[in-house]
Amino acid sequence: MKVKQYQGNEPYIFISYAHDDTNKVMPIIERLDKDGYRLWYDEGILTAARFNNVIAERIDNCAFMLLFISDNYIASEYCNKELNFAEAENKKLIGIYERNANLTPRFKMLRCDIQGIDVPYMYDNDFFEKLYRAEDISICLKNKKKNADDGIKPYIFLSFSHAPENGKLVEPVIKRLKEDGYNIYRGDGIITMRSDDYMMMDEYAQKIKHCQLFIALISEPYMYSQHCRDELHFALSEKKRIICVYMKDIDPDRFVGNSRFIRITKAIFRNDYENEDDFFERIYNSEGIDDCKN
Repeated sequence: MKVKQYQGNEPYIFISYAHDDTNKVMPIIERLDKDGYRLWYDEGILTAARFNNVIAERIDNCAFMLLFISDNYIASEYCNKELNFAEAENKKLIGIYERNANLTPRFKMLRCDIQGIDVPYMYDNDFFEKLYRAEDISICLKNKKKNADDGIKPYIFLSFSHAPENGKLVEPVIKRLKEDGYNIYRGDGIITMRSDDYMMMDEYAQKIKHCQLFIALISEPYMYSQHCRDELHFALSEKKRIICVYMKDIDPDRFVGNSRFIRITKAIFRNDYENEDDFFERIYNSEGIDDCKN
């Protein structure tokens, strides 16, 4: 399917990729187009003149630049020129990192500075859900629709470790909350670091700041994740209603070295409940959670 390049003056996404990766990138372009995003991508053979004129103009006018970062991209002179120009113009960048790409020091540093997502083994809905959580990317939608995550309705911020081994623990909880009609923000996948007191992610900080309820799904990986600790510290500093759900038999005193979180937040221990319904009923009895229901 050929995707038409956007030619207007409204915000759009510039797709930066190596042409040797066309077969890998086109499914992303097609899905973005299907989901209503304005896009521009180069589909021809680049020449110096074309880069200096058309490409530079399209980068200069774009709202976002989406980079498909692979070994081919890193080795491409033209891709590096596109990136250099976008950085010089202070464009918002989103990196899609191909698995096993050999990142040079420059691209390792870039990964610390921009929003990014790893390429999965297949482009499933979770991949695009993560991509669409990139800060402000919705301005590139042809017909932007408001949703719960825009803060229109009260929502729950779910804080959990994204370590692969943690999925079996947290995904059933997330699924049940969605099935029972709760508006949730499951901040995952997009990484944007900035230097401040908590090294917080900009988007996450805003979502925590405006959430009705903060639920931390605490497991062994959570305890050792600096990002998770940062989220919880920030929620505490914002005086949010917090529920700590301990997914395993974890001694609360081990968590960040003391038990102060237990004294000032609500604690629920998953292993206290043999019946799953009783476990969720305990969560649903929490103050403020009903406001987050559709």
